[in-house]
Amino acid sequence: MLADFLHKIGFAIITGLAEFLPVSPYPHQMLYEVMTGYNHTDRMLDLAIHLGCLVALLLCCAERIRLFSRERRLARNTARRRNPHLNMVAVMDAKILRLATLPVLISLFFYSRAEKLVGGVFSLVVVLVINGLILSLPRILPQGNKDGRNMSLLDGLLIGLSGALAAIPGLSRMGCILTGGSVRGADRSYVLDMALMLSIPVLLVLVVMDIYAVIVAKAALTLLGVLLYVLSAALAFGGSYLAIVLMRYLSMKIGYVLFCYYSWGMALLAFILYLII
Repeated sequence: MLADFLHKIGFAIITGLAEFLPVSPYPHQMLYEVMTGYNHTDRMLDLAIHLGCLVALLLCCAERIRLFSRERRLARNTARRRNPHLNMVAVMDAKILRLATLPVLISLFFYSRAEKLVGGVFSLVVVLVINGLILSLPRILPQGNKDGRNMSLLDGLLIGLSGALAAIPGLSRMGCILTGGSVRGADRSYVLDMALMLSIPVLLVLVVMDIYAVIVAKAALTLLGVLLYVLSAALAFGGSYLAIVLMRYLSMKIGYVLFCYYSWGMALLAFILYLII
């Protein structure tokens, strides 16, 4: 009982930390299970973790959400009644986000099928190497400075298609979007904000899917179980919040190149485990 409790707590911490890093939670979860022997099948735990990540994300993106909401209300008024005037950069950002959201959400429904193909440790090694290569691309590109003032709808679509690559388990949605934005010449901080905003509908869909899975499973809850899930949600919240703060710091400083080496390091660890097991 205690071991299972500790495994679930560790699983929540790892997932929360990895959710917004440019290295997917999937390899962290898989390697955690391989190294600890924990077999994760608890959809209620998934729900608690996703809720914790979502709350952290909403808190960190609250200012941009308020800006979009304000501009949406103003856009409903006639031109004469708009006071203050519309922020056209925010309006363009919202259009880019809407266009980018569709391919990212569609990719979620291919994830479970792709997971069957990337189910082994060796397959994970290959995907992690590819993830590192994707993250290394911005190093050979000039640092961009485009934002909502000079980004186009085509840029938004291509960024969304980049995020859709995360339909392959092990490829990071954050990492693919950040690299896709770099390819299009976007400013690092700008595309990070876009990636975080794109994560909101993704997590909302995951929460709905988790709720459905929990209802279908008809799992009985105990007081100890409820406390465990509340604690898991809180730990996932803390991990996600720290990860977002770290990513924003790196976006203003050195970028995310260190994570390509981190991804390759995980690939090496996974390969060693593959040889051992």
